[in-house]
Amino acid sequence: LLNYNYVSSEFITDVKQGTPTFLRHRDSQFNLANFMKSHIYSSFVTLKMGVARLAEAEDLAFDCITAHGGLFQSPTVAYDLAAALDVPVQVRSTAHRGGAWGIALLASYMSETNKTSLSHFLDYNVFRNTKVEKVEPTEAHIKAFNDYALQFLKGLRGQREAYKLFEQ
Repeated sequence: LLNYNYVSSEFITDVKQGTPTFLRHRDSQFNLANFMKSHIYSSFVTLKMGVARLAEAEDLAFDCITAHGGLFQSPTVAYDLAAALDVPVQVRSTAHRGGAWGIALLASYMSETNKTSLSHFLDYNVFRNTKVEKVEPTEAHIKAFNDYALQFLKGLRGQREAYKLFEQ
């Protein structure tokens, strides 16, 4: 099952304007679990592409990623992210809180008169007593994700062609 749910990643995949598309092969197992997994994997494929570009441009290496956002209400999603980026992922108990909460934290930090770093502010003022779970990517999970990513990348040609149809 392939899902192209373009809302924000067109520039990462070199698609001028995404056309939301869902594709299934006749031999694929079309069920709710796989349908939802295709949504998560498609989001993480473009994230993986963006992180790879950033890491190359800035000469970065990652030891661990901290996940945050509503997507992480489901505990298994951290394993998908770990597989996508091939790096351990830590998820705090506050991870499910949305963007407005994060913006409020930044506003609070900006209003502080002290000269602490953002990292120090978050570690000691916000996250000091939050529970953290760290997950490691497994070889099987990495392989499953990479198999999906390969099919996703092959399907991008169709996304680029679909845009041409609407461009005329």
